[in-house]
Amino acid sequence: MQKLRKLRRRRHSIALQVIMKNRRQKYKVENRLPNTVRVSDWGRVVERINRIAINKPSLFKKMYRLHVDDFFALLNRIAPLITRTLKHRRRSVPVILKLAVSLRWLAGGSYLDLSFGYELPSNVIHEYIFEVLQAIDDSVDNIRFPLNSLHELEALESGNNFSDILIS
Repeated sequence: MQKLRKLRRRRHSIALQVIMKNRRQKYKVENRLPNTVRVSDWGRVVERINRIAINKPSLFKKMYRLHVDDFFALLNRIAPLITRTLKHRRRSVPVILKLAVSLRWLAGGSYLDLSFGYELPSNVIHEYIFEVLQAIDDSVDNIRFPLNSLHELEALESGNNFSDILIS
């Protein structure tokens, strides 16, 4: 009697293992989305950005809050500060893509929308934004904030001569 119970349990266990294995394989093949973006997809996104810049400059200015010429001038200025060395046979994200994501975020875009629209992982969007903002801060020297001057801080607070204080 006990041998019969053990045999039944063993058959049930084997049947359950087969069912679970089939379910795992089905989920893995059919329902799982890839968690990485292929490098070729970045080229497609960069091509889309360039196409909008050439064909629809007014839309480009609405999207990035920057004229096309100013965008590419800023890109040329910060590119040497952002370009990274390649590691582990992986290509780095193009600088134009990082700048576009950062400007869209500053224009009010959500990191989730940016992740979807630019085909980047959502967990690195803020890293790219910080990297670009740091490069802009290091390369653009005509913006200053008067931390050491009480008079200029009071003028800034009151709203008088705002452009004279921030941009010298």
